[in-house]
Amino acid sequence: MSILHNNKGLSRLEFFCIVGICLIAVFAAYKGILYYHNSMARGNDSLKVNAAKSVATMNLSTAGCVINGCEGSFDKPCRHMDKNGYTTGYYDAVKRKIFADNLAGYNEYTEMKIGDEIYKGKKNTMVIKVQGKEDKIYLSWVPSKDQERFARK
Repeated sequence: MSILHNNKGLSRLEFFCIVGICLIAVFAAYKGILYYHNSMARGNDSLKVNAAKSVATMNLSTAGCVINGCEGSFDKPCRHMDKNGYTTGYYDAVKRKIFADNLAGYNEYTEMKIGDEIYKGKKNTMVIKVQGKEDKIYLSWVPSKDQERFARK
């Protein structure tokens, strides 16, 4: 006698409930894995943002400019300073320094996040732009020099 028709076994309703619960569990696990993967995707580029902010904070506290090795000082404004007193540079994720020139892109994912702002770009096409003044630091993902050159053509 079949287990579905046995009074001592599972009824049809119980069988379909078990199958339904299993399907829901598989779907929930799938969604959980997708969520984890997406959060990790933003996490790797977020680590670069945190590193850029740390380097900029250190540079601003020692020289008053976000650029590594800048010859400016607190008394004499450097050539990187704009009319509002902000200095601007681009973070190099390989050397872990901020340079005045826009560099080659290094983002690992197509969606990057800084605070509540979400930036989109193809892999290896974006760099972190760092602007700083005293204790204020603003970061954003911008197209790399290669992307700017292609945009002009």
